[in-house]
Order: sequence, then C-alpha cells, then structure tokens
Amino acid sequence: MFVLQNLKDFIDNPMGKGSNAIPNRQLIKNDLNRRYEELIKRKKIELKIYKNHDDYYFHFLIPSESERNNTYDVVLQFTMDKDDFKNDSYLDRYYIKFFSNCPSFVYTYAFVFNLYDMLIDDLKQKYDDRVLNEDPSTRNPGEIISYEKSIYFACYHLLRNRNYLSKSVLQSIAKPYSKKQILSEIRTDEMVQAEIKKENNILKEKKEKEKQKKTNPAPNKPELKKQSTRSTTPEPNIRVITARKSSIKKIKPKKKIGK
Repeated sequence: MFVLQNLKDFIDNPMGKGSNAIPNRQLIKNDLNRRYEELIKRKKIELKIYKNHDDYYFHFLIPSESERNNTYDVVLQFTMDKDDFKNDSYLDRYYIKFFSNCPSFVYTYAFVFNLYDMLIDDLKQKYDDRVLNEDPSTRNPGEIISYEKSIYFACYHLLRNRNYLSKSVLQSIAKPYSKKQILSEIRTDEMVQAEIKKENNILKEKKEKEKQKKTNPAPNKPELKKQSTRSTTPEPNIRVITARKSSIKKIKPKKKIGK
C-alpha cells in the first residue's frame, strides 16, 4: 500500500521520500513553476472549497495552457486518514487524495493513483470504466506516481496562497460538502474531451479565415472616375462675335427756350 502524503511532501517527491524513481525532479518542478506563472498572467484559476466533517475538498478549474478556452476539474481532498490533526491550525499535515479530468492525468496516472488508493472515492465514477481497469502500459509502464501539470498547478496554487490552508480562513469560506452537488459540478473525462475537440475546431476555423485573408486579400474597391465636364465630341471652331459699340453719336434734342 502506497503511503499517503501531505501537500509539501507530494510536491517534493510524488513517489515518496527517498525514492529516485523520478529523475531530474528539480528541473521538472522549475519548468512547471514557470508554466504556472505564465498561465496565471493570461488566465484565472477558479476555486471552490467544501468541508465534510474533518475533510476539506478543494475544487479547482484549471485553464488550458494553450490558446483554447477549455478548463479542467481538479479536486484535492485533505483528509486525516488514521492520524488526528483536528487541533492543527493549518492543513499542512493533512494527507491528500486527488482527482483530475485533464487528459494528461486521465490516460497516464489515474489508473496508478487508483491502484495506490490516492484517488478521491466519490469521484471515481467520473472516469470511463476502462480508465481505472486498463493498465497504462504505453504511457506509464512503470506505474510511477509522478508530476502531472493540472495536479501540480492546483497544489502549487495552494502553496502560493497559504491563506487557503488556514482553518480559521476555511471556517468562513468553506461550504458544506454535498456529494450530489460536487458530482453535478465535475465533468466526466468524455465531456472534457468533447470540449477540447470543440475548441480545437473553433481555433482551426479562425486560423483558416486568417490564412485566407493573407493569401486572398479583399480586392480594392474601384474608384469611380469623375466624369469630365467636357464633351467627348470635339466642338466646332465657332468664332464668337461680340457686337461693337456704334461710332455714330446720337443727337440729343435741343432744349426748348422758354418764351
């Protein structure tokens, strides 16, 4: 049985303390940290928190890193398992279980997380039966618990915003947990795949239109030529004769002399 880890230990080494199964862990973490920073500059990570007795459920909407506008559901369950952390002020020592419908998790790690009892029980039904029953012999033949971007971004987001790990803060913002409600909010892996396909089609159409504009620019509208006021028919050489003033002086009548 795989030993459950707390948040910090999982980020340090998903395979557990002392394991060398993941080479170049620090390089992988540095790359994921950089990608996280780039992501939050462009898009927003949304979060809802629920409390179920002593357990806490963090439901993230992690946006795609690509140009697409789709998101992934990632859920982290903080649980005490057999140990009692009721008097802790923070969730630092709580063990965590996971769920993600991001394809990079579904087809590479979901089977292995389930194998080691690291999947959230209430959300297993959101996967197709083949996901949890067929060994990912091609994508993860060694059945390794490793870093996956959607899970990592959710964990790293909490480490960057530690106020969410404070029980006093959670007391005011966490909503009562309802299995029915969270199941209605979480999408199946098939639904996410359909959304990705739809977004890809939208991007494809957009790029094709942009390409057509570049290769086939709209023809310039022909300018209307101003009609000449001159007639196209040559005018005859007509000599305009103006009347001359008469040189004959008009004789004015003599004034009558009064008698």
